This record gives sequence, C-alpha cells and structure tokens, in this order.
Amino acid sequence: MELQPNWPRIQQRMTAFWEGEVLDGRAMFYVMAPRQDVRRRRPEPPSGGKLAEFDYFIDQQLAEMEVTYYGGDALPALRLCPPGYPVGMLIGARYKTVDGVDWAEPFVADWESTDWQLRVHWESDYWKSLVQLMRIAGTAAKGKCLVTLPAAALHGLDAMAYVRSTEELCLDLVQCPDVVWRNLLRLNSIWAVAYETMWRTLRSYGAEVTDMLPLWCPQRFSVLQSDISVMLSPPMFREFVQPDLASCAAFLDRTLFHLDGEEMLQHLDALLEIEHLHAIQFQQGNTYGEIISSALPYIPVLRKIQEAGKCVYISCMPDEVEPLMRELSSRRLFIATATRTEAQAKELEKLVEALTHD
Repeated sequence: MELQPNWPRIQQRMTAFWEGEVLDGRAMFYVMAPRQDVRRRRPEPPSGGKLAEFDYFIDQQLAEMEVTYYGGDALPALRLCPPGYPVGMLIGARYKTVDGVDWAEPFVADWESTDWQLRVHWESDYWKSLVQLMRIAGTAAKGKCLVTLPAAALHGLDAMAYVRSTEELCLDLVQCPDVVWRNLLRLNSIWAVAYETMWRTLRSYGAEVTDMLPLWCPQRFSVLQSDISVMLSPPMFREFVQPDLASCAAFLDRTLFHLDGEEMLQHLDALLEIEHLHAIQFQQGNTYGEIISSALPYIPVLRKIQEAGKCVYISCMPDEVEPLMRELSSRRLFIATATRTEAQAKELEKLVEALTHD
C-alpha cells in the first residue's frame, strides 16, 4: 500500500490485537505527523459537474495524505461523503449544510402518519451519487489507502433522531416505547442491508474498508455509537440501547463502541456485558478532533475495560503515551496520537516498543 508501506504486517498485527495478542514486541500505536521536506500538491478545482466535484473531494484527501507521515499502525483512509452528502439521506433524512457541516432536519411529526416510510431509498438520486462516490473512492484508494464506510451513521437511536428529532425521540421513549422499538428494529434491519451493500460495493472496486476510527479486520468491522444515550438513565439504556447494540454487534465480525465523554461512563457496565462488542473507544473530550482533556485521569476506566476482556482505543497527547503504556496492559491496547514533526513521531514509536509489556 503506497501510503502505508507496512500494510501487510499491520494486517497481521490488527488481527492479533483483536485476539488480545501482541506481535513484534510492540503495542498497537497510531501516530501521525507532517512529512519532512515534502511539499503538498494542489489539485485543480473542479470545472463543473457532480463527478468533477467528487473527483476533487477525493483528490484533496489524497494530496493531504501524501504529506502525512503514518507511523506505527496508522492507516490512511479516504472519507466517502463530502459536505452536502450525509449518509442519513439514504433513509430519507433531510439536512441543511452550514459552513461545511450537515445538520439533520427531522421530518416525522407523527409516527402513525402514512406520509413516510422508514426504508432505504435505493431509487433516489442520493444513492446514485453514493455509488459514484464509492466507485471514485474505491478506484482511487486501490493500492494507496483504505476507504471509510459511512454506514455506522444509520443505526440505533442516533439515526432515529435524524428522523424524529432528539427532543421528540426522548419523549417517545417514555410515552410510546413500543412504537420506538418497532421502528428501531426496522431501522437496524435497514442498516444491516445498507452496510452489506456498501461494503460489497467498495470491495468490488478493490478497496480495503475501515470506519470512522482507523481499525481493520479481514471481514466486517464497524464503529457503533449512541451519543443520545448521554440523556438516558442506566435502566433506559439497558432497555433500548444495550439489546440494540448486541444485535448490531452480532451481525459484524469485529465491533468497537464510541463512548463519547465522561457523562457516558454511567453505561460502561452495560456495554461490557455485550458479548460481541470487542472494543471500546473512550473519548475523554474533544472538539472536532482536537483533544482538550487529559486521558490520564481515566486510566482506571481503561484498565476496567481491559480486565473485562475488551480492547481499548484511546487518543491522547504525545506526552501521555508513556504513562499510559506504563499503567495499562499492552494487550488489547491501541493508543492514537499526533506530533508536530516526523522525528517526534518516530521517537514515540521507539518509546512504545521499549515500554510494551504484558
């Protein structure tokens, strides 16, 4: 793989990571940095037409990857959906795009209305555009990098909030739980079909597939999430979210749950009970990818996840890599960070190797 020459060995290391093993005497470690003495090329802006815009969107990402050092087990991956093309549109969700950010506009005022149907809109212009994007991305990525599958955004209560709105959905959980369950089951059958279709389509173009976190397995991997759960009590989480996640996880070969923020820790015990949930990413706090709080106070939480037999994915500042390595088992551990220079990244790679232990 052109942008990650160590790809064959990383595949073996990823497979061992999921099994709780350590290969090559080093814990799993992701570090990115600007490449030294490499000038970024500037793709030509599109001259017109949707396909030209899609080509430009993909080529911009490739240009950025070309000037990025991917150290350790870091995997370069193309995002599939540009602003204005959020994957929720596949189930009929409506959006407005403001400053490059897509915001869902709920469209179901009454669950009992016959004016809508929860389904995959295979006949839509959006699906046709997504197929074009998958073809362009899959072809461009072949032999260079991976492609991020966006299907994770179509599952669970978070996706239902696109349809209904967060506020109304929270009321529905109390006032008409049976209706929520019926639509949740329907939504997740849709998610499974959409995931399988997109996964097979990308694979048909020779693409290796990842998700919003750059992990990999030989079969089907996805990041699951339920950010709306920050508003739910532990009993309500166990009633609605835990069985839903268990069903999704059982469909996949490898799964990771995105546990977003300290407020979500009230649901950790319920997550650890899910048999086919293989890993948990604890996100201690961020704004658009910029880490704004330390990972170190949460070492007991991360240790608890490992002791439950789950893998841990944690992002941290570079100076936190050493204490995390010392305090946590190197088995089932994936640390991600970024540095200002390629030289700093390589020093951290050596440090992680030196500190790897059982």
